[in-house]
Amino acid sequence: MSNHLVMAVIGFAAFVFFALIALLAQNFHATGRENSYLKGRLMIARKLGSGWFEQLAQSPAALLLQKWITFALATAALIFTIWHAAMATISE
Repeated sequence: MSNHLVMAVIGFAAFVFFALIALLAQNFHATGRENSYLKGRLMIARKLGSGWFEQLAQSPAALLLQKWITFALATAALIFTIWHAAMATISE
């Protein structure tokens, strides 16, 4: 039981982390080029000579992909947490 409980706690911490990252990715996708953080990253990348890569990373398709990947990771962490919490209660 204690192993499942520990795994459930770790899964919940991962869920919270990925959920916050997913909300950040959703914000980046929604605001796009209007986001001052993304503008700053692009400006710094242009000064360093890798502006083309940053433009690719900030394209709407890439931001949408980042958004859905982080949502999928958060969902997987939540399912992991629920599974181990259920196994901890069943194996009592």
